[in-house]
Amino acid sequence: MDIQSNIIKNNPLNGNITLNFGESILIIILALFAGLLVRFLYQRFGNSFSSKTSYSNTLLMVTVCVACLIAVVKSSLALSLGLVGALSVIRFRTAVKEPYTLSFILFSVCLGISIGASQYIFASMTALVGIFIAIFINRISTEKKGDNTSNQTDIDTLNITASNEQYLFDALSIASSSFNTYSIKTISASNNIECLATIGVSVKSNKDLNELIKILSNSPGVINVTFYNNPV
Repeated sequence: MDIQSNIIKNNPLNGNITLNFGESILIIILALFAGLLVRFLYQRFGNSFSSKTSYSNTLLMVTVCVACLIAVVKSSLALSLGLVGALSVIRFRTAVKEPYTLSFILFSVCLGISIGASQYIFASMTALVGIFIAIFINRISTEKKGDNTSNQTDIDTLNITASNEQYLFDALSIASSSFNTYSIKTISASNNIECLATIGVSVKSNKDLNELIKILSNSPGVINVTFYNNPV
């Protein structure tokens, strides 16, 4: 029993390995640079109509926090198990409207985990691949827009909620001057229930999109206008 107790007691998985000052500073600095890189890439190549500055600042904080979290728990089995229990009660209810934005979140988390685990070579390779992909996608997107002679932006998912079908069609008629083309993809309506429609539209610029949403929102009987998807 004494031998087994000593083995369990001396097992490195059951102990805590304290990070030295130099390694701690290195992880924090590298995580900060990685976060600034993700922040710059998102501001430069992100395709969100919402505020890029606030979201990119969030990506910076996520990268640093994940790196520090992994650095703390990587050397202790007890902390790792405690982390699983602590994170199981966390729920994030903010929807990511642009799918491309999700890739930047995963990119920042991947960099944070790699740096926190002291896998610096892999983190560098991940950063280089991420930069290449962001530039490549942006170049393809630019060429695609250049080939479009009408210079339009296709909005895949614009949801409109109105009191009934008549108010919906009246709102579309009022806003028709702001549409180049539009198509009704789906309409969901029944008696005494709000009418929900998904509209596919084409607009020339972000300014026209904002004006379109404003016109629809101010139309009589329109309850809500939601823009879900930003085109590539």
